[in-house]
Amino acid sequence: MSLPTAIVNDFYLEVARGNVSGYTAREIVGQNAALAGADKFIWGEGTVSSQDLTEAATAAIVYISTTAAGDTSKAVTITGVDANYDEITEVITTNATDGRTRVAGTKAFLAINKVTIAAAVAGKLYVFYASAVTTAGVPVDLTKVQAVIDIGNTESFNAFYCVPRNRTLYLTSLRYRSTGSTTTHDVILSIKRKLYGGAYTVLDVVKYLDLGTTKFIDEQISFTDSPLVFAAKSKFKMTASLAGGTALDAPATTTVINKATYLTTLTSRGTTLASQNYYLIGLDEVPTALPSSFNLDNLLATITGATNYRVAADTEVAFDPAYFVSGKLISTTKKALLTVMRCVDSGATVDYVLAPVNTIVDLGSGVKKTQKISYLA
Repeated sequence: MSLPTAIVNDFYLEVARGNVSGYTAREIVGQNAALAGADKFIWGEGTVSSQDLTEAATAAIVYISTTAAGDTSKAVTITGVDANYDEITEVITTNATDGRTRVAGTKAFLAINKVTIAAAVAGKLYVFYASAVTTAGVPVDLTKVQAVIDIGNTESFNAFYCVPRNRTLYLTSLRYRSTGSTTTHDVILSIKRKLYGGAYTVLDVVKYLDLGTTKFIDEQISFTDSPLVFAAKSKFKMTASLAGGTALDAPATTTVINKATYLTTLTSRGTTLASQNYYLIGLDEVPTALPSSFNLDNLLATITGATNYRVAADTEVAFDPAYFVSGKLISTTKKALLTVMRCVDSGATVDYVLAPVNTIVDLGSGVKKTQKISYLA
């Protein structure tokens, strides 16, 4: 027997193979069949009046029902977390006589991560907290719905995950696909995180530029250089919006002022600067003069943590991995970057201010190149 001459040490591959103790590869799949306009949660119930997922404040038992009477005695597997954030699983079987009749489970779920069924049902299957159902098997209170399995599918498609108390989620990659659109548009995906006891914040924004056709191709965005981390008891959620096109939302154009004007404005208000974020804005051309407005849809990255006009040396810089790796620009079709500060004063008024340093970065007459972007004092 001969020993291998080369050893491949690919951590993610070994996790997927089940060779790394304490780690499990997991795929979180979300789908929204009617995405349009403003920011929408990606899940199977998004087609119902753009219904968002209403998360539970306390753990409770869940119910199931389908919209087809013939969906009887079907075993539905539900996985999530309980009140202690321990991972739990329960199998609930649809009504033996009429699938439209709701059936209660026995375990209390604080959040539901996934729902599966062995074979596709004839109707739409709902998983929900306590609510009456119509004669068609639809929950009367749609805010109680936590997951759906649509007709022809065998699992719920929720871009949502609640991390159990003894786990950490590392988001290492993202894939987006669209089957088509009737108008031209850009697609903006927002990766959001809610820490235990906190509120949702945007960790990253990924933008797919319009291809000039009615379809988008599969693409892969890799986070393996710096995976996004979701601690125990935190929640992952993904939303999407469309920008551009006559039938969709108009781009969000925002006025921007310079530092001197902003300081004068603060004085006139009798307020002080309370907090700020730095934004990188992609520009299609290198401007001959400083712009008076910019488009929020062209945001490439958000830099948080600054409390003054320069980003402190210990500020964590989180770049959009579609364009950056560890703070180094690797690829963009933009010709320049504009640095803008989103400033919030002590009276909670928001202003956008041109950064006093590194305001315009010329990327080189449209030629893609690698360039360090430094915001350290």
